Amino acid sequence: VVFVKKTIYEVPHPFFLNANGLISNIREQIKFKHKIKKLIEYDSNKTYISCSTSSILIAIKEQVDHILLDEGMGSLIARHRPDKQGGNKYFDFLKEKIAEFILPFRFARNTRQITLTNDPHKSILANLDYRSFTSSALKNSLVRLISHTNSSSQNAIILVKAPTPSLKSHPKEGEKIGDQYIEFNVSLLEKYIQKFPLTKDSNFYLKLHPALGRNSIFLENLMERISKLGIKVFNICDFIDFEEATFIPVEAILKYTPIQHVLAFDISSTLWNVAHWKEVNCYCPLEDAIQFSKIESPEHQRLYFMQRTIDTLLGNNVLFY
Repeated sequence: VVFVKKTIYEVPHPFFLNANGLISNIREQIKFKHKIKKLIEYDSNKTYISCSTSSILIAIKEQVDHILLDEGMGSLIARHRPDKQGGNKYFDFLKEKIAEFILPFRFARNTRQITLTNDPHKSILANLDYRSFTSSALKNSLVRLISHTNSSSQNAIILVKAPTPSLKSHPKEGEKIGDQYIEFNVSLLEKYIQKFPLTKDSNFYLKLHPALGRNSIFLENLMERISKLGIKVFNICDFIDFEEATFIPVEAILKYTPIQHVLAFDISSTLWNVAHWKEVNCYCPLEDAIQFSKIESPEHQRLYFMQRTIDTLLGNNVLFY
């Protein structure tokens, strides 16, 4: 990719509309699109590439050729509708077409897309390999992590299940059941080592959701509990020389480090982006996550129940233990 011109537009986010009900939503979405068009310039002869939450692409998608970038789990679900499988496909198709017609923000499911997931869906224009990504600046920020992982014959990264109260879908979970998150993560690591005892001497690197930052009392307490079990555990951000280290995707870290295992203690699109290449072993304790979601919040359960269907669609590359 060669950038020939860079223009920066400051625009509002599309999902903070003051709408209540379907008619109000449609009206506010139309107003939003008109507002964005007044703030930008665009060329109808060019192809625009962005994600489905891009304010600019939402505003001009009817006027320009466009391609969507995969946004992870949400994009997979939007393409395949795994929660609709087994139902009346003709009725679901009709509802989908009506929604595409009346909701100004909605992209058609057959919109061309670029993904990392090796998804066979007919809308996929290109399946990219995360290992093809290169960045000298990123690699330089990972020098200490590269050195530390090279000192061990086995390395694993754990995507920690943690309360994220800054997200709307996690309402004050940390206050309600904070200690149970600690025990949940510890029990899953113990279960993993019992099932795969040869991995006990691995370096285990913990990575939190970006909303929690690079350090937290929660993470300190979790690491203390794990250390007492005689397991080598580290905060991965302690080895990354970048202020916003939590925002570096796991895929970029895997590109430059000899990490052989990814343990997702919560569902993550990282699994679908890397597992199919079979260079890294991907694990998820799905049944435990489903049981915990009953304590945590019923809002999460729909996503958990879709995971096996998604894995089947993408080739059965994740080991649910």
